[in-house]
Amino acid sequence: MKNRTQDVIRLAVSAGGLFFLTAAPFAGAEEVELKPEEALPQQTEIQKSAVDAVHAADQAAAVKSTGAEGGGQQKDAVGSGSEVLSGGVTQPAGAVDATTIDAEEATDRFFHRNSADSSSHVNANTVRTVESTDGSRVTTVSEGTDETTSDLDFLKDRLQIGLRSVVSRSLDEDDSGHKGGTYGSGTYLGTIYGLDLQQNAAPVRPFITAWFVRYVGIEVAYDFWEADTLAMDIPYSYKEKSDGSLTLKGPTLSLLLRYPNASGFTPWGGFGVGFFSADFDATAAWASSWGGSRKRVMDCDSVTATILTGGLTWEFIDHWNVDLSAQYISNADVDAVFRGYTNGVEDTTQPGHFPMDNWAFRLGLSYSF
Repeated sequence: MKNRTQDVIRLAVSAGGLFFLTAAPFAGAEEVELKPEEALPQQTEIQKSAVDAVHAADQAAAVKSTGAEGGGQQKDAVGSGSEVLSGGVTQPAGAVDATTIDAEEATDRFFHRNSADSSSHVNANTVRTVESTDGSRVTTVSEGTDETTSDLDFLKDRLQIGLRSVVSRSLDEDDSGHKGGTYGSGTYLGTIYGLDLQQNAAPVRPFITAWFVRYVGIEVAYDFWEADTLAMDIPYSYKEKSDGSLTLKGPTLSLLLRYPNASGFTPWGGFGVGFFSADFDATAAWASSWGGSRKRVMDCDSVTATILTGGLTWEFIDHWNVDLSAQYISNADVDAVFRGYTNGVEDTTQPGHFPMDNWAFRLGLSYSF
């Protein structure tokens, strides 16, 4: 009876110490502010208490082991399915001393809490402790969900990059209706009466699309097109000729709307602007004549055009898309000025314009992140 009383007292003291150990770091946290010189002794005292708790657990385990060896006959008497503790108390085989479990778990909680306070990273893992029948401890960790997301997850279904080819393009107007006329007769400029748009699907145009939300995004692209000028060789041969080609090229910016659905085909449309610079590439015969004494120059202004687009995108495999689209570019008339020089002296100035509004039908290939 005396030994059992001592065990009860020892358990009560250990439990009280463990309660103080686990509650101490939180008690009065808002009311007491420790100075640096006071923090170190208290930290040392808490660590000492933790060590004492571990020693108490070891002693309890030793007492259980001693009781088991000394009471071998009693163990045989009660059967192999029970264990004899100090004081002759029996318990089922494989049961774990509550003092050992409480001490070890309290120590784990103390050191885990202090190590967590020193780290700013929050780990979503779940820690579980399992006690075996012989008193040994096995700790397993089950993986939790990582709370961080990668940059690629943010870009999913939001970013597209690709290339487009213009299958066909046509000008709204390519003939002034005044073939054979001269300056002031209704031609585009001087004897230039028409434009012949070049058709070439080989050069591709890059584009990048960013969808801010499911239905709305913006597209940044690059576009260009070229047309040869048509003129009559007046007053010389009166044959049809070309004085040079006019090229518009530059970036475009469009606001897009789309309608995602389960079919795999996504219709979309957009409205935007194009910032195109104009360049006139003169033929050698037009740029210089009369043995080099006559020079001709064509100055062209840049244009800011309006763009309307519409298309259909098909995701044929994961991340890869094909799109068919139509584009209309308006307000793309190019103002130009012809200047003629004879022996270095400017003697001719003629203003004019070239209508470059057009329809384009395009085929594109893109990659979606």
